[in-house]
Amino acid sequence: MNKMKAWQGSIAVSEYEGIVSPAYFVYEPEAKLFTYAQPKYVHYLLRHPIYIAQYLRQSKGIRVNQWDLDPSEFQRIELLLPDKDEQLAIANFLDYETAKIDTLIEKQQQLIKLLKEKLQAVISQAVTKGLNPDAPMRDSGVEWLGEVPEHWVVTRAKFVSKIFVPQRNKPELNESNGVAWATMEDMKNIYIENFSKFVSETSAKSAGSKMLKNGSVIASCVGNFGVASINKIDVIINQQLQAFLPVKVKAEYLRELVSISKSYFELVGTAATLVYVNQQGFENLPVLNPPKEEQKSICAYIEAERCKLDGLIQKSEAMINLINERRTVLISAAVTGKIDVRSIQCDGQRV
Repeated sequence: MNKMKAWQGSIAVSEYEGIVSPAYFVYEPEAKLFTYAQPKYVHYLLRHPIYIAQYLRQSKGIRVNQWDLDPSEFQRIELLLPDKDEQLAIANFLDYETAKIDTLIEKQQQLIKLLKEKLQAVISQAVTKGLNPDAPMRDSGVEWLGEVPEHWVVTRAKFVSKIFVPQRNKPELNESNGVAWATMEDMKNIYIENFSKFVSETSAKSAGSKMLKNGSVIASCVGNFGVASINKIDVIINQQLQAFLPVKVKAEYLRELVSISKSYFELVGTAATLVYVNQQGFENLPVLNPPKEEQKSICAYIEAERCKLDGLIQKSEAMINLINERRTVLISAAVTGKIDVRSIQCDGQRV
């Protein structure tokens, strides 16, 4: 049991011998328990929402994420035990049914992975080859970019944008007013405009923080390479980020190009605790620079494809949520006797 997350359902009967971190409590059943209980049934029972509510009620602490479930409190929680034959029937039934559910979930997860790979392929093709399949091509001189349209300019980021590097000092943050504070956590979409942390004018001045103007291409410089967003409002960025300030290239096009440049950043990064790309690495990012109108067409095409593929991804994610809800309801009904599984057939065999 994770002592701080038992109330979130982080508890299970282990099928392995091993070692756990200090964040976990391990309870070894007394021998007499097995006179009354089937371990697999107990595994399902202790993860039931009714029991999770008990863990929440019995946990203590100052902040939610630091609540502990004291062992003595856990040991006082009562177990709901039908006779052992029925426990075994319930456990076998749930093993069979949840295995089918897990297979459905895995298929949806594989589909999501394929759709995301498809989107990356669409982006890569569009920003490196263009939309005209008949355009004359030439060698870009950059191995990972390969051939590019003959009329495109091959250059470096420093010639089409300025590079913005944040101050090292972290300013004091608040949750209500001032300039938005941008971190990797905020970079989940192409555009970022909603923030949970802010820097007051006084704090920004005290820490020497530099403000990044809206419309910049913000990218990770410490791991997670290829993650990039465009800020719709002025922000202050933390030390895990740097930014391109587009001058001779469309921001949306540059963002798409950065998103497929993971191999470049990994190549030029310097390794310490984490791989870090400095300002020079950002400046020398190879950039393909088509005519502005062509950049607009490419961005519009990518956006249309992204909408279609994101729609399919959202449907698969919604399906996974529904399947998980079914899983929870099924387990709940079985371990509390809402359904009688003793006569249910699984692959022609009684459970």
